[in-house]
Amino acid sequence: MFFKKNKDTVKVKGVFASGEAVSDEIISNALIGDYSEPFLAREADKKEERTLSIKTDKCRKTRIIEGILLYATAPVISLALFFAFAAFCGIYPFGDRMMASYDLLAQIVPYAEHFFDVIEGKSSLFYSFSIAGGADVFGTLAYCMVSPFSFLFFVMGKGNAVYTVPFILAAKIACISLSATFFIRKMFPKINVVVIPVLAVLYTYSGYFHVANTYINWLDFMIYLPLAIWGFR
Repeated sequence: MFFKKNKDTVKVKGVFASGEAVSDEIISNALIGDYSEPFLAREADKKEERTLSIKTDKCRKTRIIEGILLYATAPVISLALFFAFAAFCGIYPFGDRMMASYDLLAQIVPYAEHFFDVIEGKSSLFYSFSIAGGADVFGTLAYCMVSPFSFLFFVMGKGNAVYTVPFILAAKIACISLSATFFIRKMFPKINVVVIPVLAVLYTYSGYFHVANTYINWLDFMIYLPLAIWGFR
């Protein structure tokens, strides 16, 4: 016996095992009575499951996109403000003026350059006679280069430490904004999503930032602080 299914009706032709022909009407009635309703119900359930799965995938993709936009907004705004200010003031890479000043120019940049001398074997990692009558340099060198962002000094190469400062500062600004966004979103889940980037940007350019940007190692604490508070919540 074999079955042939059309769009609207189920037509069946076949024979019994004894070889006796079976009428279409008998088999059709039997199938309609015994199998059609469960079959249609199963098909309806499968269609509903497929529709629900498609809607779930769309919702998941929408949430992912919204999350990316939420976490990217504050860093993008903060970087736009930073580079707009640099361009307005003619600061490198938009001009000849340097951003390094105070301790940044007196300690971090020189020690970054000193590290290249250590790599080339021109100076010691622990003691240097280039500082007054000689001084220990390991502690201060480690202190100045402890930030994970310091690797950018090595990317730019020897003699370019002072030109690397704006890029390190920009990277830290983006991370500060991202950290603040994460903290606000997790600690205050019911807050309006429009307010989150605003608060994150305000945190990024807080008074502490304007004081510590001359000694950029201290800016790392602005990245860690929101994460630490959230971790101990």
